[in-house]
Amino acid sequence: MTIVIYSFLGFLSCFLIIGLLSVYQRKKSVDDYLLASREISPAFVGLSAAASTASGFGFTGIIGFGYAMGLSGAWFIFGLLAGSIPVLLLTIRRFRTYSQRHKIASSSDFLSCNVVPRCRSFQILIGMLSIFAVTLYATAQLSAGSKALNVLFGWDYNIGAILGAIIVIMYCWAGGIRASIWTDVAQIVVMFGAMALLLAVSLSELGGFYGLYDRLESIDPKLVSLFPQNNPFGPLLFVLVACRSVSVLLVFRMS
Repeated sequence: MTIVIYSFLGFLSCFLIIGLLSVYQRKKSVDDYLLASREISPAFVGLSAAASTASGFGFTGIIGFGYAMGLSGAWFIFGLLAGSIPVLLLTIRRFRTYSQRHKIASSSDFLSCNVVPRCRSFQILIGMLSIFAVTLYATAQLSAGSKALNVLFGWDYNIGAILGAIIVIMYCWAGGIRASIWTDVAQIVVMFGAMALLLAVSLSELGGFYGLYDRLESIDPKLVSLFPQNNPFGPLLFVLVACRSVSVLLVFRMS
């Protein structure tokens, strides 16, 4: 357990150092703090978005969902990927070009400029909704981290939340979005590496995929079903989520 704690603190220190190092690239402007002067490569931005999605959601949410659902939990991944990837591929480049041309710094800025132009009340509403959504997201991430630390090390929930909040505030204050992206890239490399290692070790212990199937079936036959057993709609809802990309494609084709 001592090695685990030291390795955890080591990675945490590395992430903090990477975030703080971004201060050497910082420029004293709002555009740099919010958008890193639009100098970040698309690969880093994509990895950062993946890290933001796969942090607490990936390590606690999806894993917990798979633990409860078994093989049928793969429908969730299908809906997530099939519904998101086509939309992102279609919209991101156009949004990036449009936002740079019109000097738009955020999605809320885009909405307040295009949906109801020059409406101060609408801008305030969008800003309040953005703060509320970001607060919920940050709370969820800190909560997930606290739960993980409680399970692994027996730490109090408050310790994990306070520690995480202090680290995030430190590197975001130092380098803005650039620091966030740099640390996200480092985190996604560690997360994917840990997941791949966990998968390899688990399958080795269970005797491969056939061993995993037999173990799940011995626990509960529902866990090896390819279709959700406790959902009256089966995989339909997950398919409908994936179909949202079709509607977005049609809207953009007509625009």
